Amino acid sequence: METLAPFQEVIDEIQAAGGTDYRLCFQCGLCDVVCPWNKVRTFSMRRIIRESAFGLSEIEGEDIWRCTTC
Repeated sequence: METLAPFQEVIDEIQAAGGTDYRLCFQCGLCDVVCPWNKVRTFSMRRIIRESAFGLSEIEGEDIWRCTTC
């Protein structure tokens, strides 16, 4: 089984934008509950944050651009 490692470039970019504790931001789920995108289509910002912490983020993917940072 292959070990997953975070993409250091993604981590550095998130931290440079002030997200030093982004790895903690997946527990409460409030962002998913109040997200207006969920009324139109299934969208989980919580999932995106969690995947990025494990190095699974797909920067070129469509979902990351749906977040309007309400």
